[in-house]
Amino acid sequence: MPPGVEAVFYDLVSSTNDVAREKAIEKHNGPIWVGAAAQSSGRGRLGRVWVSEKGNLYASLMIRLHEKPENMMALPFL
Repeated sequence: MPPGVEAVFYDLVSSTNDVAREKAIEKHNGPIWVGAAAQSSGRGRLGRVWVSEKGNLYASLMIRLHEKPENMMALPFL
């Protein structure tokens, strides 16, 4: 990992997004990658069910941004 970037990996989580959200609520400074071999409650876009069986990599990145709200509109392009 690049300096300053953390990573945690789990065999099974409810959702990597859930774990990343918990890290943010706990005031983790980020950036931190949350990875899992499987998810029990993965979600796709628009709340769709996401099949997350072992055999793939599931990951979420939690970062803290120090940008002005008006500059955040460009984030989806990253």
